Amino acid sequence: MIVWFASKELTDKTTAWRKLSEEDLEDMLTGSYASTITNSITAGNDASNLLIVKVDGETAEELDDAFSCTKKHELYHLGIHIANPMYYINPQSLLFEEATKRASSLYFNDTTIPMYPDVLSKDLFSLNQGTIRNVISLYVDIDLINQQIVKYDVVLEPVYIQKNDRYPRCSQILKTQKEELDYLNTLNNIQDLMPFLTKFYQM
Repeated sequence: MIVWFASKELTDKTTAWRKLSEEDLEDMLTGSYASTITNSITAGNDASNLLIVKVDGETAEELDDAFSCTKKHELYHLGIHIANPMYYINPQSLLFEEATKRASSLYFNDTTIPMYPDVLSKDLFSLNQGTIRNVISLYVDIDLINQQIVKYDVVLEPVYIQKNDRYPRCSQILKTQKEELDYLNTLNNIQDLMPFLTKFYQM
C-alpha cells in the first residue's frame, strides 16, 4: 500500500487557505449567503417531510452528501442529496477561480487539502445535523419486485438535515433493530436496496 504525505510547502499553503475567515470571503459569496439563516422549506416542497440523514466515517469533516429512503406499496423512494456550494459562490470571484483549480478536496495520510476554506467546507457547505442546506437532490423510485427503476428526477432545493451518524453505529442499529422508528425504517430500506444498487452500479 502506498501512503501519501503532503509536502511542507503544500501544507503551509493549505493552512493559509483553510484559515480564511467569513470576513475575508464576504465579497466572494452571493447575496444568498446572508439570507441562508432565514431560508426555510415550504410546506409544498417534496423534501419537507423526508428524514434526511448523513452517514459517514468516524473522521469525516466535510459532510457533503446525505440520503433519504421511504417505502410505499412495495415502491422505494430513494433520495440522494449532494451539497450545492455553487448556490452561494459568486462565479466572478477569486473563490470560484481557486475552487475550479482545485476541483476536489485531497486527502493525505497526515492532512487534508480542502477545496474550500474551513469556514465554508465545515459549516455553510456542510450537511450538518439540524441545518437547512441547499442541495442537488436525485430522487429515484425503485421497484424491487421487478428489479427496475420506475422513475427519477433531479431537483435543486433546500432541505433540512435531521441527522448525522457514523457507520459503526448504523451497523449496530441494523443488528439490534433498536432505534427511533422513522430512522430505523430509513436504514432498513437502504439495506433492502443495497443488492439492487450494487448490481445496478456494476452494470
